[in-house]
Amino acid sequence: MQTIKVEGFHGTALRNIDAILSDGFKSNERPDHWLGQGLYFFSDFDLALWWIKTKIKSGDGSRCAVVNASMECDDRLWLDLDTLKGINYFIKEINAILTATSHLISLKFNAARLEDDEIRIRHFCFALDLLKKFRNIQLVAMTFRKDKPSYAEYSISNFENQHFILPWDFTYQERQICSTSNDIIMSKKVVFPN
Repeated sequence: MQTIKVEGFHGTALRNIDAILSDGFKSNERPDHWLGQGLYFFSDFDLALWWIKTKIKSGDGSRCAVVNASMECDDRLWLDLDTLKGINYFIKEINAILTATSHLISLKFNAARLEDDEIRIRHFCFALDLLKKFRNIQLVAMTFRKDKPSYAEYSISNFENQHFILPWDFTYQERQICSTSNDIIMSKKVVFPN
């Protein structure tokens, strides 16, 4: 058994800082949380700042704040979906949970009907929430790859069309982290504004 230590950045409105520092982060349940329900962090400060500036429409960042959080948990309660071990664990354990609970949960997803990204995200979110509940997963991380997210200055595919082909994994990447609770957050500090 090892302790996993993860750093993350959470963008929020400046007015929330005192409550976060004294009482911890608050999680709102939503059907479109892509890593299940929980507290969300980016591994990249710039993405956390971009997200909160966009969310509260504060181009200059005057009403924004970014909190750096240090999280720790037992490695058995950590799921890194960027690794072979993490993906294998996800598939094995979801199969086991659905088999063991088949009298409670009867799910069969027809892949042909899952062309809508929103439906795929909801199914993935549901599966991660099952892992959190039945396997006590406390911390999940995954990288999302995008050609031209709204924060990007350039489009990778446009560059390729004009110049030359890049490796398939040369994309904008958002590594996101989801904590199930404040219990595994060991420290937090405001890093924006300074």
